Amino acid sequence: QKNRSTWFGDNLIHDVRCAARNMRRYPVASLVAIFSLAAGIGATTVTLTVRDIIFHRPPPTYQQPEQLSKIQVGSPENPLRPVGNGIPIALYQSWRETIGPSMAAWMSLGEREVRGAARTESISVRGVTPELFQILGVSPTLGLSFSSLGSQRDDARQAILSYRAWDRLFDKRVDVIGQILWIDDQPHTVVGVMPERFWFADWDSPVWTVLDPRTLPADAVLGVVARRPPGISPAMLEASLQSGLADYAQRLPAGQRRLAVRASGFEGTPLGQQMSFILPYVLGTAVLLTLLIACANVAILMIAQSTAREHEIAIRAAIGATRGRIVRSLLTESVLIAMCGGILGVCVTFALRGVIVRNSGSGGFFDLSIDPRIFLQSAIIALATGIAAGIAPALYETRRLHTNPLRTLATSDR
Repeated sequence: QKNRSTWFGDNLIHDVRCAARNMRRYPVASLVAIFSLAAGIGATTVTLTVRDIIFHRPPPTYQQPEQLSKIQVGSPENPLRPVGNGIPIALYQSWRETIGPSMAAWMSLGEREVRGAARTESISVRGVTPELFQILGVSPTLGLSFSSLGSQRDDARQAILSYRAWDRLFDKRVDVIGQILWIDDQPHTVVGVMPERFWFADWDSPVWTVLDPRTLPADAVLGVVARRPPGISPAMLEASLQSGLADYAQRLPAGQRRLAVRASGFEGTPLGQQMSFILPYVLGTAVLLTLLIACANVAILMIAQSTAREHEIAIRAAIGATRGRIVRSLLTESVLIAMCGGILGVCVTFALRGVIVRNSGSGGFFDLSIDPRIFLQSAIIALATGIAAGIAPALYETRRLHTNPLRTLATSDR
């Protein structure tokens, strides 16, 4: 006598074979269902992949990005956006005494008229403290970073170009190091060019100059990033900075003293950082509704197909098949169709990735590699879709089988 697991496996194999035969018997309906589910599953998988790229994957050029934290300060009373403000310069200087060289700052200096050897353009200029690129773990493709120059650095007269600024201003000349760059008619020496896929804070084509906090006005605010030592969690970093924040807050008016520090992860793209924080959930809801529409369409198709097979279902019930057994058989067919749609959906995902790689002007900023987890993700989506699309038709078509099964043929729905 076979044990229960062997019995279940044999029945499952039998159900899969019956489902495959039924798909061959009704090829048009099966193909329509497969392509419908492939569209829904493919759209879901692509959107989840794009959401992961935009909002969650760390920049591809940073070294150990999991150890980086953006430091922000805000009011703890706001439940939606508790942080997000820039760091006052006095607070930053106080933190620097505690954290030391593992913290860096930057600020936007606005759009400036920048003239290179090839042309003059209006380009964003960013002021950064010398150790910023070292903290990010990124070295220039050409030349040196500010921190590597050491005693050779003339803070007010040196600049580092982004890859696109190098292309636009110097036509990618390899002898750009040492060339003169004019920013609002002020000469700067080019000391480095950053990698092509490097970005920081935004996707503009910036020029970076050295920022000296001592020369800034007292009301200036900075963006701050810190690299945590191994073993130090974001919560531990927040706790170490909170005491310095409390001392700073004592100098503020009474109504502005409740401040909190947030050390958030340095991940996602500038596009994701500029979007609303609720957008990932909106995208997820829209994709879920698209998948549900595909499930509903396939369910209607399967109900129509099952109606044409009422005679077969009634005979199976008449010779002893229970309702649960018939429902499982119909559900197996639905899941098999959904798995075929999932395989086709993965093919759609790879095809769309190829289109994006070839045609996206900003593709260099994205890590467009296919995460191996996409296969597991697609399998789970396909399985859930098959159950969602098949359970209602299966229950609907077997709802009257507890009575005389053959009599249900006379009362079947048009």
